[in-house]
Amino acid sequence: MTQPLAFAMPGNAVGIGADPRGPRLVVGADVPADGQAGYPRGGLFLRDRNAAASEVYVNTGTAESCAFAPATFIAAMTETARDALTSPPAGLVIYNTTTNKLNVRAASAWEAVTSS
Repeated sequence: MTQPLAFAMPGNAVGIGADPRGPRLVVGADVPADGQAGYPRGGLFLRDRNAAASEVYVNTGTAESCAFAPATFIAAMTETARDALTSPPAGLVIYNTTTNKLNVRAASAWEAVTSS
């Protein structure tokens, strides 16, 4: 059994995803309390504080007992998509799916993060 793409959650949150254990992505004002059920392991919660600041959390617990921890996510894109970005700011980080490497935007060019 799968759930619809978008559905209402308790409080002022909205869930997105198709997972019988719960939503894969939830957007709301308050992160669910630890121990709450209904959020699959690896599920994401986007805390929408205001237009200028949002925070991402990932459920490191289980669907029966969640434990949301702060997380950082990096955009993944092909090299063609990366090169199509108009005026990317210095310091922007992406995961290049063409080369399978992190790329960082320097002042005027992309640099691949490599091991030494």
